[in-house]
Amino acid sequence: MNFVKVLTPNEVKVISELAYLLFPIDYAAYVRKSHIKYFLDKYQSESAITEQIESGYEYFIIKNDAATIGYIGFEIKNETLKLSKLYLNSNARGKGLGAQVMQWLKENAIQKHCANIELLVLQENKKAIRFYERLGYRKVDVFEEYFKTGYSEINNKMVQNL
Repeated sequence: MNFVKVLTPNEVKVISELAYLLFPIDYAAYVRKSHIKYFLDKYQSESAITEQIESGYEYFIIKNDAATIGYIGFEIKNETLKLSKLYLNSNARGKGLGAQVMQWLKENAIQKHCANIELLVLQENKKAIRFYERLGYRKVDVFEEYFKTGYSEINNKMVQNL
């Protein structure tokens, strides 16, 4: 598996295109279409990703052999690596690749002297919660987030100490 740090406008475009492809698949069962579009436009458009990178986020294109299979995005604040995005194509799931990505992330966090990894996962996303729990993450908080669209979501905050 290969992780390509996103630095160029073309790489940013790849991330944005993956987001617009994968978000509707991943969230259609429990998030309104209008909110998915709002979220993508606000946080995963090419301009939004560029702004995030300029403010310290790191994005990586995930490749397996030569094929692009997904992407990951995170930021580091106060010795905490905050995982923001981890998305794999449907055909890359169920093969242990997600666990490999998370192992890479853990090694990256340790190299950067982080004390823990933190992430948010929608409470309805039971499959993702089980995945993170199998990797040693534990739920430390539950909170509801409100958006200006009138939509709200309940998130589990999960942490793994390093």
